[in-house]
Amino acid sequence: MVGASARVARTLTLAKLDSLLSSARRSESHTLFMIDPLRFRAIPGLLIPPEQAGDRHHCGRRTVSAQRRSPDPSGWRGQSCPARGTATSSASTTSRPCRGRWPTALVRCVEVVDPAKSYGWWVDTHNRHHANPNQEGSDPDIGDGVVTFTVDQAARRGGPVSKFITRYQAWLFFPLTLLEGISLHVDSVIAIVTDRYRSARGGARRYEAIGLLLHLGLYVALLLLVMSPQKAIAFAGVHQALWGLYMSCTFAPNHKGMPVIPSGARLDFLRRQVLTSRNVRGGFFTDLALGGLNYQIEHHLFPNMPRASLRRAQPLVRAHCEALGVPYVETSFIGSYRLVLRHLHAIGAPLRDIARADRAALSTAR
Repeated sequence: MVGASARVARTLTLAKLDSLLSSARRSESHTLFMIDPLRFRAIPGLLIPPEQAGDRHHCGRRTVSAQRRSPDPSGWRGQSCPARGTATSSASTTSRPCRGRWPTALVRCVEVVDPAKSYGWWVDTHNRHHANPNQEGSDPDIGDGVVTFTVDQAARRGGPVSKFITRYQAWLFFPLTLLEGISLHVDSVIAIVTDRYRSARGGARRYEAIGLLLHLGLYVALLLLVMSPQKAIAFAGVHQALWGLYMSCTFAPNHKGMPVIPSGARLDFLRRQVLTSRNVRGGFFTDLALGGLNYQIEHHLFPNMPRASLRRAQPLVRAHCEALGVPYVETSFIGSYRLVLRHLHAIGAPLRDIARADRAALSTAR
């Protein structure tokens, strides 16, 4: 009897998931994933139980509400807000039933004080990425920074240091990730000071500023409480470097090296999310190390799905993509980094050719 019930539930799950993904495929990119969250919650065993789920669903730049209330761009209430960190972020692995003003405020305080980043900045950056993954000019994760991800970015490089980094960015990638933690802190401070690239979900800027200062004060005080100033500086340096390395190694395999969508190009929601994402296969330890983000395709299709349920949705999503002829990319843990480094190396090739030509011309002139 129990087995029969399980088979019926799975059949319903397949049918509902197929319906939801089909509706996503038919939708235009500017409408994103406009799905009634009441239907979304009807999938048994995959999503948030109705008693824990809120009545809203985050869809990148737009949000659908069962009661058509104001948008909730973070998808915070009762839903898993995907976060940049895994073990280091309070929004990392599961959904959180944070219904009510004070519980939500408490979780936001922990979000700011624990990893020392601006929650408002993170919501804005993360939502823009989910709405436009790997699209030039729209996805902040492939913006023009220290590392270049497109040929156009490489062509715009000026100055000997920037050109040198781009030429050898595949070799410098892992050393540069040691600075990612510091970069997060700097971006958060800039967002709070300038109020740019910051979602209103972060609340008043002064509260976020207080949270960051509180984190800094507690961090320094705890270190000096148990070790000498010299050891505290060394510990903080190693801690921030390893934090940046861990986060970068968690997120780099997800999209880097996947197709880049030109600025202004339009794709339907399903292809926009699947063609630009890559899954990393592995067992229990891979899931644990990457916090469930190794199921990146499922995470982008269903951003409010609890991380622990993404692996259950994977065979359904893969089968649906195969039926539609949409490439579903999955690789090994080591293979994902190989693809990332190969892409970065290819982007730097034109600058390496120019440098070799300049050296050859200089040698001939002598």
